Amino acid sequence: MVLCHVENLASLLLEVYRILRPGGHIIVTDFHPEIIAAGWRTQFTNTDGTYLLPTVGHTRDHYLIALRDAGFQTYMV
Repeated sequence: MVLCHVENLASLLLEVYRILRPGGHIIVTDFHPEIIAAGWRTQFTNTDGTYLLPTVGHTRDHYLIALRDAGFQTYMV
């Protein structure tokens, strides 16, 4: 899952925290917000055409706050 395609990080991370096994880990990686601000978009092309996914430029702080508020501990950024 690429979180830059998720508008509401808080609700997604709350659900991930809820279903994660006690003591489990989640690794989060994503595209740098400057790449998204520069106009980068994810697209898929097939015989029916090209599809662009909506992209949200979450900041590092936005990720950290959403993770903390969901109950996660951050070990490395």
